[in-house]
Amino acid sequence: MPVSSQFNAVLNVSKLISEDSVDVFTTIEKGKADITEIIVPENFPTTRLMDLKLPDGVVIAAVRRGSHTIVPCGVDKIQANDILRVFLTSASSVTITDFLNDIVKKETEKQEQIAIAEQEKQEDKKD
Repeated sequence: MPVSSQFNAVLNVSKLISEDSVDVFTTIEKGKADITEIIVPENFPTTRLMDLKLPDGVVIAAVRRGSHTIVPCGVDKIQANDILRVFLTSASSVTITDFLNDIVKKETEKQEQIAIAEQEKQEDKKD
């Protein structure tokens, strides 16, 4: 019985999830998809997977945190310094690293706006 390329991809992901190796870069489906591993930026805000709104063609297949590997579902949280094993199609319009860095940038801007608003409140109380 012939084995489909999708079945091979699933086996490959399963094998990668269970291995202790860290550097995983695999191209599958004749270049139509990749499995890659990235480290979440250090100042990334802890975020539930379901709240990330990942780009089309991107799936987080596993999260490695310390010595534990998690096969995540929507309620699992992504944290700074997690190692993500990501499945993405070549049609993905944004790299996952850029996507995560954009979240960090937006969170930083939000925190700066909150700090400015708090400072203005304090100044108004003095007047």
